Amino acid sequence: METEQEFEFTYFGSMKRKEDGSKLGGKNARAKISGSLTGIYKKNGQEYFVKQPTDALETFTEGLAGEIIEVFKKQLIRDNYKKCLATASIDCEKETNTTVLIQKFLKLTELHKILETSNDKGRERSNWTEMSSGKKKYDDFLLDGELNGMTHAVLYSLLVGDYSLHSSNVALLDSSLYNGERWVTKIDFGAAFRFYDKNDNNNPLYPAEYKGIKGAIKKVYKDYLRYYIGTDGFLQMLGETATSYLDAFRAQRVPLEIGIENALIKIFSVIKPGVDELKDIYKLTGIDLTKASLHPDNDSFEENAMIIYQTMLTRLHSLASLNDPILQKKSLEQLESTKRPAKLFRSNSYEGNPLNPDTSSPILDRDFKRYVILSIETYLDNEQRTYEHYGVAGKNGKRRATALLNRVKGADSTDNVKQAISNYFNGRLKDEDGNISGSIGTKYTSYVSFLLGHLLTVERAAEYYPDINWDDVREQSYFQKMMKKPAEGTLINDAIKSFSRDVI
Repeated sequence: METEQEFEFTYFGSMKRKEDGSKLGGKNARAKISGSLTGIYKKNGQEYFVKQPTDALETFTEGLAGEIIEVFKKQLIRDNYKKCLATASIDCEKETNTTVLIQKFLKLTELHKILETSNDKGRERSNWTEMSSGKKKYDDFLLDGELNGMTHAVLYSLLVGDYSLHSSNVALLDSSLYNGERWVTKIDFGAAFRFYDKNDNNNPLYPAEYKGIKGAIKKVYKDYLRYYIGTDGFLQMLGETATSYLDAFRAQRVPLEIGIENALIKIFSVIKPGVDELKDIYKLTGIDLTKASLHPDNDSFEENAMIIYQTMLTRLHSLASLNDPILQKKSLEQLESTKRPAKLFRSNSYEGNPLNPDTSSPILDRDFKRYVILSIETYLDNEQRTYEHYGVAGKNGKRRATALLNRVKGADSTDNVKQAISNYFNGRLKDEDGNISGSIGTKYTSYVSFLLGHLLTVERAAEYYPDINWDDVREQSYFQKMMKKPAEGTLINDAIKSFSRDVI
């Protein structure tokens, strides 16, 4: 009897290999794609699939997607749907210092076997078969009334920028494990984060990787998303699923950002990329991780985490809009012009969780300060969205808000933060050029952005920090004075009605 070889991993510890990669189906059996460590392993009775990608970029993207989706599973995704995302954790085989991806071994059937679009050997899909005759097969599959989790699998793939939704990367779990229910799961996130933070990647239904001349060629034979969104009713269901998570995603901003930051820290503690590798990551993803990885003591992964969170929130918001009856009538081509709010300003280090403050004990200045900074940043993003809507430059509003943001960041006490906000409201805060912020003005867009600033900064801060007296700030607020004037008050009320759903 052959003795099972034992391997030692950094996070998973000691594991024994049960089968090597050559015995697996699909592309994992190809030596050019998977290294010698690929195979089925077991530990304490549990079987694991260990993959050693030969492509360093795929290792990074799949590892990061896996770690971030695990954060979603802990903070966000409803329990019944966690199985719809089969993710891998990054790890390192100690003896050879080799980076691998490890996940629980699942009993599943790849979609191409169900659709009968496999190649001659039956181990992989036939792209030609699916291109030529697969549309009806996908329609029949998606319209199965007993299918569970399809929109969850697609939604979270799009949030991490993975459009490789072909029938080798989508599967049905063994129904005998789930009381006979048919559950979809997405496997292999190696295609995640491509062109993720680039300006032309605004619409999650139209990825940047399919644009341009090369992209047009790829779109002919790799536009797998079309197999799903082309099915009647699927876009609406996708929008409903996105909408069901939107409020929670916003409310969980801080813990999600912390989780993403920790995911980045873990990834880079394992792969330790050099300057050239970092350039390759940036070229592929658009995410600049150079400063953070080369100077890890500067907490710069925090800024990257905020950028990734904001990009995901924008994508989720865009997908949730598919649930709007008006937008459902628009063609997919019109959706391509959707803009995302600019990622204008990011805060520095933070501690604590201001979403759930412990009001029984004194509130720490850093928590209070952190929440105010988050509020101002949200104000800036929303103000930018307002100005984009009207096509008006937001130079003055952004200058004033930036002055406030810098003053709050430099404040060393709660009182100083409150004073900075008070000065801002009264038009006494100087910007970097020494200009007084002055009155807000009378343009409609200015009122909207100013309104949002007060609602997001004062009212939400008061909601989460009830034991701090905000009455003095409210009373001094220029906003309150303007509301008492008939014309301006009407204008602001109109702004509330117009923008409360889409912006606030």
